[in-house]
This record gives sequence, structure tokens and C-alpha cells, in this order.
Amino acid sequence: MIRGVPVVVVASVKGGAGKTTTSVLLAEAAADRGHTVVLGDVDPQGSAAEWAALAAAGGTALRSTVVEVPARDLARRLMGPAAKADLVVLDTPNRDLHLLSAALSVGDLVVVPSAPTTMDLPRAWPTLDLVVEAKRPAVVLLVKIDARYPNAAIDARAALAEGGAHTLTATVPYWQSLAQAKAGRPRGRHLRVFAAVLDELLPMLPDPEESQ
Repeated sequence: MIRGVPVVVVASVKGGAGKTTTSVLLAEAAADRGHTVVLGDVDPQGSAAEWAALAAAGGTALRSTVVEVPARDLARRLMGPAAKADLVVLDTPNRDLHLLSAALSVGDLVVVPSAPTTMDLPRAWPTLDLVVEAKRPAVVLLVKIDARYPNAAIDARAALAEGGAHTLTATVPYWQSLAQAKAGRPRGRHLRVFAAVLDELLPMLPDPEESQ
């Protein structure tokens, strides 16, 4: 937690896993529900911040507040913004393990996005190992689900369960519009998909009132 506010960390050491899409859509789904959300962009590449800037320039600003915090003292830098929020989502880098560790240290729940392919799924384990080292709970979110291969998610979930990983029931389909979504405020079916993800995550987060 940061100032008693629950923190969801979206992490993967694999590039292109869907971290920023997951972070932004999750934050926006929560904001759409009436939550006051801070989206911390921990990645030096600034993909979430770029998304927010493009959305604002296009006249459809994100509902969540995006704060760039690519620093190891990210918890201190987020103290101010978090004071006005009831949820913090952190979009993390895949290569800078120091920044990733800093994010994990304040996380209450880690979401690891992964496609269910034979190339992508094994890459989830190194991230899960880091989460175990940080002594944080984690869930895997299966993304980029191709409707042409309905058994892929089933097989991936079974493989993850065999290794002791917990996988969310909600999945994220592969839609071209979602892959190219970084142009404005998410809406419609994109938000509905991540609202289902949010419904699973929120009960896993600590109650802010109990931490006070």
C-alpha cells in the first residue's frame, strides 16, 4: 500500500506481454466504476504516459491520473498523488529489475499478463519467481486470446496450475482494435473486458480501512 491505498502492480520481464495495455485498461475500468485511480508509469520508456498524452491531445483524456515515476523511490514520489486516490496501478519495465523490485515492494497484488502460446507462457515463470522473492501474491492474466484456438487458454491455465500459479478466470481476447488502442480513452467492449478482470481483482486487495 501507499498511504493506505491498495497497489496493483502489472509486471512481466517479457517485452510485448501487454503490460501497458493491461495497466491503462485496468485503471480506466476502475475509474469508470467511480474509483479515483493513480496510474504510476514506472517504465523509463513512458508508454502509459505517452498514451495519456495522446488521449488528452485527442480530446478524450484518461479518467485516471497518470504519474511518471521511473525511480527507485517511487513510493515517496507517489505519496502525494495517492493521498487523493483509492487505487494505485503501476505499469512496470521489463528490463530494469531495480525499478521492478521497487514497484513490487509496495504492491499488494501483482498481475502478470501473458499470452497462452508456447513461446510466451514460459516467460511468465521468471516474473512469478521475482514476485515470490518479493513475498507478494500474484495472478496471471491470460491475454491475446485467439478465438480460433479456444483450447489455448484452457491448456495454459492447466500448465500454470501445475506449476502452482493462480490464473484469473477472466481473459483478454486478441482484438486488432485493442492492439492499436493507444490513441484515446478506452471505452465500449475494451472497458467491459477489463471490468471483468477488475471484478476478480478487487476482492483480492486489502481493505484500506483495515490498514488505518
